Amino acid sequence: MLLTNKAVQHTGLLFVIVILSFFLFQRSQGQENTGMTLYERLLRVEIPVKSDNETYRIIPLAEQGLMVFYKSLEIADQGKIKWYFSLYDADLRIQWSKGIAINNTLEYFDFSLDSDTLNLLFYNNSKEKTPDQNIQIIRISFQKSIFIGIQGILPENAEPVDFKVCHHKAYIGFNSKNGPARMMIIELFSGKSMTFSFTQQEVSLLAEFLIDTTDGKVISAVRKIFAKNQAGFVLSVFDSSGRSIGETNLNSNAGGNDLKSVSILPDTSGEFIILGTYGTSSGQKSSKNHIPEESTGIYFTSVKDFKQQSISFYNFLEFKNAHLLSGENEMDALKKKAQKKNKNLNEYSLGLTVVLHPPSQDHNQIILLAESFFPQYHTENFTDFDFYGRPFTNTYTIFDGYRFRNAIVAGFDKSGKLLWDNIMEIRNLLSIDLKTKVNVFPSQNNNVLAYLSEGKVASKIIHQGEVIEKIDFSPIESGLPNDKILTETKSRMIPWYKNFFICYGYQEIKNVSLDNNNKRWVFYFNKIRFE
Repeated sequence: MLLTNKAVQHTGLLFVIVILSFFLFQRSQGQENTGMTLYERLLRVEIPVKSDNETYRIIPLAEQGLMVFYKSLEIADQGKIKWYFSLYDADLRIQWSKGIAINNTLEYFDFSLDSDTLNLLFYNNSKEKTPDQNIQIIRISFQKSIFIGIQGILPENAEPVDFKVCHHKAYIGFNSKNGPARMMIIELFSGKSMTFSFTQQEVSLLAEFLIDTTDGKVISAVRKIFAKNQAGFVLSVFDSSGRSIGETNLNSNAGGNDLKSVSILPDTSGEFIILGTYGTSSGQKSSKNHIPEESTGIYFTSVKDFKQQSISFYNFLEFKNAHLLSGENEMDALKKKAQKKNKNLNEYSLGLTVVLHPPSQDHNQIILLAESFFPQYHTENFTDFDFYGRPFTNTYTIFDGYRFRNAIVAGFDKSGKLLWDNIMEIRNLLSIDLKTKVNVFPSQNNNVLAYLSEGKVASKIIHQGEVIEKIDFSPIESGLPNDKILTETKSRMIPWYKNFFICYGYQEIKNVSLDNNNKRWVFYFNKIRFE
């Protein structure tokens, strides 16, 4: 389903390899569905690096191109450090490169695209505080290569959760230690700002917020403690000045079910569709604990006129191919246990930790994608000696990363009825972060699930939950003939525009056909197309 391209280009800032090619590739897509995948002028760029510790990042700008930027080691005056930015067009041809000085205590946090302006939020999360600022918004008019900086300060012990820009206003949602979740709104032209709380005096945590682009309303979901130490979510709507318009407590309405996560999908009728995960334990999650709580399954509800409608629960154990989530032996044991105790299977739980994608709408269906994972560790031993010279063994645990296991995709109608589901195994994907890895996107009348791992794109085609084409692994071509990828780290595949995607990461490559420099480290990005 994928391929790449060839030729060499030199820029004033970076030496890169750009690869171009034309492929026409035909394959069977199941017994009753034969399609054609066209690869046309797909591209690859390689930037030499010393290791995968470098700080390259990529932001897609739709058909206007890509922004590639990194933090250098170049010291500027007055305690600042140089960050370099490069704009590539849709054919991965570099348009311009510029370096700007940013306070060395600030690190990149998130971005938001507003028309032809890219907005980047930098935040100081270190112990070394700057009294007059701890955030900075860098606005880049990427077509004109103009940079504008706006400084600000969040309250002490504030932790940003999300960042959005709409109609020349920046919205920063943040949590406060032992206080309510809050939002800061900054007018980008004047620099004026105001802050409001999502709840009153209660301790609460911001789960997510959306901006209504028509009138600037803020739609938010926060987690807080209700009566009897029961945790739950509150859906709230505020106007652009922070005045409350209305709120709704989201209740499970079922004994023992606790809502663990929430994601909002506004409907054109003014209704809010709410999806998320649920589990059996309750309590307030620490803002410092970024690992989601264990979940039993997925729930679906909606809010109309600030009144919650009915809620539906779907246990992961009830999904098709649920054995992929737990293993066939464990699944068989649970079924036998349920039969022996004359209980339903949905009374048991796998206790999965998952990251959720925002729900999407495809025609009359609501599609939700979740990825299960677990933290992976290994132990190491070393011999030490006590005061008397006697040897003893010390053991310590090292965190390797998050091992992603499965992608769980489900389709619902607008009433919350589960129409179909499917599970895709995720192989050999270990990540240092919990950013989503798997993409789901429509292709003709089907849906494609795809992710990048170990230099290959894994893809699976489904139709209404039924498998049309099993998992296929297509290698991402590297820069030169006879290249052999030794290691790949921090790789990811993200949507770009239409049916184009960007695959990127760090690779250590060996090429024995080269007389000199036959081993290289690169930061690469490939343009690929699905059809």
